[in-house]
Amino acid sequence: MALTFTEKFRGEFAGEKMKSFEVTCDGSVTTITAGDLDMSYIKAVSVAQKADITGVCSSYDPASIDDGNEQNKDITVTGALLVDFVEGSITLDAADLEVSYDVSAADTITYNIFNRTGAGIDLAAIVGKAIVPKDVGFSTRSGAYIVFAPPLTSADVFMITVIGY
Repeated sequence: MALTFTEKFRGEFAGEKMKSFEVTCDGSVTTITAGDLDMSYIKAVSVAQKADITGVCSSYDPASIDDGNEQNKDITVTGALLVDFVEGSITLDAADLEVSYDVSAADTITYNIFNRTGAGIDLAAIVGKAIVPKDVGFSTRSGAYIVFAPPLTSADVFMITVIGY
């Protein structure tokens, strides 16, 4: 587990130190200490949401899908966790088919095409795209620690601005 801090700004705010960092996580982390930020005490914290993570599968031509049947296709989305929410789309009209997305394993989004139309449907080739919105949550805003819940994980990147001394 390691955190990398890249200082982006240093100044003063109302007589207190103010610093901004880009933070990159390599491993699982639940706490950043004031010492990690070269401070003794954290008075206020602002954490900027990191970028969503996305994945796109190559062109896929599903076989004809009979009524009541389904087909699945996986998309690699590095950083996706089983607890994550997923949004997705395919590149053409779904022809009244139901398309759903879920994280089926770490780093893997599965999209499911289900037919409830009453007749078989043969889609043309499609490309699926999945977006996993990622937020950085934290529960302690001042003191000696910033506690993250859920924990930070590998490849998490975000901006943090702290005021303290």
